[in-house]
Amino acid sequence: MTNIPREIQVNGRTLWSTIQSPAIVSAAPSTRIILVNGFRSSFRASKKADALAHFATHTLQTHFATYDHAGHGANPHMPFHECTATLWKQDLIAFLDHEAVASRDACARHVLVGSSMGLHLCLLAARARPHRVAGIVGVAGAVNFDGLVRGFDEHCREGSDVWMRPSAYNESGFYPIHRSFVESVRASENRVGEAGAVTVPGPVVLVHGMADEDVHYSAAVGIANRVIDSPSLEVVLIKGGDHRLSKPAELDVIQGAILRVFQIATHQNK
Repeated sequence: MTNIPREIQVNGRTLWSTIQSPAIVSAAPSTRIILVNGFRSSFRASKKADALAHFATHTLQTHFATYDHAGHGANPHMPFHECTATLWKQDLIAFLDHEAVASRDACARHVLVGSSMGLHLCLLAARARPHRVAGIVGVAGAVNFDGLVRGFDEHCREGSDVWMRPSAYNESGFYPIHRSFVESVRASENRVGEAGAVTVPGPVVLVHGMADEDVHYSAAVGIANRVIDSPSLEVVLIKGGDHRLSKPAELDVIQGAILRVFQIATHQNK
């Protein structure tokens, strides 16, 4: 299945998104899946996005949606240097509201699958829209960007507003980190777990690779212990798994986590 991009109006701006529907649409209130991508990631040409779209629509028989954050992917409608954590948080909240209206299902809730930075945004959305969140699956999740902020403070020259952060994920070998983004990350309203755990009304599963060189797997345990308050919370570690977690066996584990959260959430939604 190919995730065909389309333009939608969210938060007063245009984003690229994709929506996939099952062949048979149930008339009952549905639990849907939304993939929230990571920093500088795009759903286009993404093995994870394609695999999860197929899993949601064929195995779970439900709707799947994802989108590119502002400033991300091909032909973004906003330059990356204008983007902040506040903007991405607002986009996800608005996307949840948009999907609720588009579904014409006042009872519809969503399992949010947060990849890397996406987990942080999912928790912010759960805090703002708890009635729209059925559960969360974290995939190599990271919160609060503390390492990135420390790196910016250590490496950004005085008087400079951008740090060229080394990265193996970009052909140029680096990603620009702008001061406006870092300052938005420092803002208390964009942080989680420091003024009390975020309450997630449904189940949470955190999947993390033990060979992740970008976010150490101990972060998953720390997030579970200090950041999230949930009636059901699991941490699943994948031996040898890296930050991408896009190999077939790793995707199977992620899909298993989504299935467990989806089943509990669907039962609660009846």
